[in-house]
Amino acid sequence: MKRVISLALVLLAVLSMTSSALADTTTIRSDTSLMVYGPLNEYKSINDAAWGDPHPAVVTWKHPNWPTLDPASWISNSYEIGGNISGDTWRLFRKTVNLCENAYDISGTISANSDNAEEVYVNGSLVGSDGEVQGSSDNGADWLTFKNYNYAATSDTLTFDFIVRNYGGNSSPTSNPTGLIFSATINYSCAVEVVIDIKPGSFPSCFNNDGNGAIPVAVLGSETFDVNKVNVSTVELEGLTVAMKPNGKYMATYEDVNSDGFVDLVVKFNDVDNTFDHGDKYATLTGNLLNGTHFFGVGDICITR
Repeated sequence: MKRVISLALVLLAVLSMTSSALADTTTIRSDTSLMVYGPLNEYKSINDAAWGDPHPAVVTWKHPNWPTLDPASWISNSYEIGGNISGDTWRLFRKTVNLCENAYDISGTISANSDNAEEVYVNGSLVGSDGEVQGSSDNGADWLTFKNYNYAATSDTLTFDFIVRNYGGNSSPTSNPTGLIFSATINYSCAVEVVIDIKPGSFPSCFNNDGNGAIPVAVLGSETFDVNKVNVSTVELEGLTVAMKPNGKYMATYEDVNSDGFVDLVVKFNDVDNTFDHGDKYATLTGNLLNGTHFFGVGDICITR
């Protein structure tokens, strides 16, 4: 019997016939799980090699005038600032968060504060700044208040970067300290995982990827997954789209391919040359239900050309 791949069948147990998005919210905060780079004596972009190797952030000495954001902590590269205390210095803080596979509708708000100024990035894109991180320092008291940064993302892995600049000043570590504090919400929906069967009835699922013909894939129905709820126009296999008939209808049929008593959806995808490489073992199918819920499935493949 053909083997089919499912990474989290437990999700199917909570999926009803009128499936809806599995929405969730998580919060991350500044703590010792972040990595910190630097300090540097000049500004560098987030991916510049000059930052060198990171190490875990530490809870830093907190100036009495710095505001709090419990349970977040003020963090830096050391408990008390050292080295170039009286000159400008820059530090890079990084936190990576892995969401559920194929997460979508990702957005959130970052509430951040630093001494003295910060730039905030999500997945390499600048979402905002407070104070003068580049150029001439203004010695403003930006560290007195928090600033909110809104963001949206499309990847199920999020990397939050903060470049913090400490303006030069008094050479005392308690008179010219530096640090970062933040809290970030992450709102997202989890795609539902389904069971698929590439080239139904065959194992291994071998086919030519030469740009000719079509690749059939079955999305298997079950007691908890109704394939009639699938929006066929949204279904893709590693970017390949569902093939069309001359009459403009999708090449999709409803049949019980595995004889389990549940209707399955069989779609044929346009074969595009070199979509897959020799040695590829798996392919991912994605799509939406009619109500907008995303789903995905992973099946085995072998490429003969």
